[in-house]
Amino acid sequence: MKTMLTSLSVAIITVNSFATNIETNYNTVDLNGMKQGMWKVSLANGYEVGKFMNDEKEGVWLTYNANGTVISELTYVAGEIRGDYKTYFSNGQIQEMGQWVNKKNKGEFFRYFENGSIHQHFQFNAEGKRSGFQRTYFENGQLAIEVNVENGLEQGICARYDKKGNLVAETVFENGVAIATEGELYGEALESGAGIEVDAELVTNEATPFSPNSANVLYDANGNVAVSGIFKNGKLFDGKIFHYNESGTLDHVEVYKRGKHIGLAHITKASL
Repeated sequence: MKTMLTSLSVAIITVNSFATNIETNYNTVDLNGMKQGMWKVSLANGYEVGKFMNDEKEGVWLTYNANGTVISELTYVAGEIRGDYKTYFSNGQIQEMGQWVNKKNKGEFFRYFENGSIHQHFQFNAEGKRSGFQRTYFENGQLAIEVNVENGLEQGICARYDKKGNLVAETVFENGVAIATEGELYGEALESGAGIEVDAELVTNEATPFSPNSANVLYDANGNVAVSGIFKNGKLFDGKIFHYNESGTLDHVEVYKRGKHIGLAHITKASL
């Protein structure tokens, strides 16, 4: 029994020594005075923890507030923020998340309300400029603003909604400049006879005949929705044309306003 107690005492001492060594391995420098390994750095209202390699931050660094709650998660490469990042509210909910490359956002960017619902969903190109559909939401989850952006400039229709999801305004942008409201251009386009000719082989369902001056949904020979929208004088005026690949899966959706092509719609799981 005495031998077992002695062995246990040695084991406890060894574990405690190992734990102490781990703690003392924080905030070390090499013979050249360069920071190496794990560091805990005090800040004005908290602290940050991460790894140094040859005096430069490397890998994931966590920043904590004075209460010990994580408020940011940044990825470093050779001392620069580069890669995935997240910031957090004090309640632990994600505040922002995205990717940072060459001191700019790249790819998808998300910003959230403190209750966890999404606030903004943006797309950034390789140059760090917003490109593609950009969406802003109300705190109740309803879409507030949707606009297409090309290389940082609004292009086409910017739609605004109220908190109940009702469309309240549409503004037409050209190279980032608002040129008119949708209502101002609607009548002009209608008078000019604008519209898109659709494939004559497309059909409505048997219960609903085609109406040349109303809303229609047209189907292809496989039963897929091919065209959906408002028609004027037998032409598609406001709506969408759906394109499928050889396997019958939805490939892309073209959007038309006032008889003109304005871009591609965002395909959701509900569209497939």
